[in-house]
Amino acid sequence: MLRWQSERSYEQLSFVSRTNVLLVQTLYFANQEKTEAIITELLVGLNYVWRYVKELNS
Repeated sequence: MLRWQSERSYEQLSFVSRTNVLLVQTLYFANQEKTEAIITELLVGLNYVWRYVKELNS
């Protein structure tokens, strides 16, 4: 995925940055409690994945 991102043209990168701004604005107007709960769920899920991969590599 990193190689694909590095091969993108400048125009596409500027489009991506505008999309990121839109996402931040969307989070700003979202329900704060639901947003925090979902972000917490995602972080806990990532922690489980990280621990699983760490155990596999041990």
